[in-house]
Amino acid sequence: MLYSNTIFTNIFGNSNSYITAREGTYLIAGVNFVASFLSIGTVRLAGRRTLLLTGHCVVALCHLMIGIFIIMESATGVLIMTCVFMFVYQNTIEPIGQVYVTEICSDIALGVSTQILWLVILLESCTTEELMQSALKPEGVFILFAIFSMLAVFVEWHYVGETLGLSERQKKSLY
Repeated sequence: MLYSNTIFTNIFGNSNSYITAREGTYLIAGVNFVASFLSIGTVRLAGRRTLLLTGHCVVALCHLMIGIFIIMESATGVLIMTCVFMFVYQNTIEPIGQVYVTEICSDIALGVSTQILWLVILLESCTTEELMQSALKPEGVFILFAIFSMLAVFVEWHYVGETLGLSERQKKSLY
């Protein structure tokens, strides 16, 4: 959501869209709000590894489709896929990433992982707008994000263990 207004201004400004960039941003915020409440049940019911793998696969598909819709100049497609992305992200990757690290790490490791998380967010915040205006253009950036999500699937498939249903001792001894 950080750059949705900028992205939508670039995309919606070039097409005959029935929705403005600001309205698109509000729609995404609404989807994000609703999905946040639904994620409470998702985290309780589904396996952590399953949610991470499913989430990153769907997120990769969403990013790829956003890139394709930008190339096709389909503002509606971009908006729909962005809403799908936000819904899936809020119900899979976002809450599970935080829960999983808390379950498997000691206090010191949790502090280090939190610092790395904020460093990545800082780097992403500092570079995304420049990437959108670079030779990659927005469509290339979203395709790059799709590639990163597929790399995450590879890492999770090979290195992430399931913690749902395990005791605290079993969770801490996974790694």
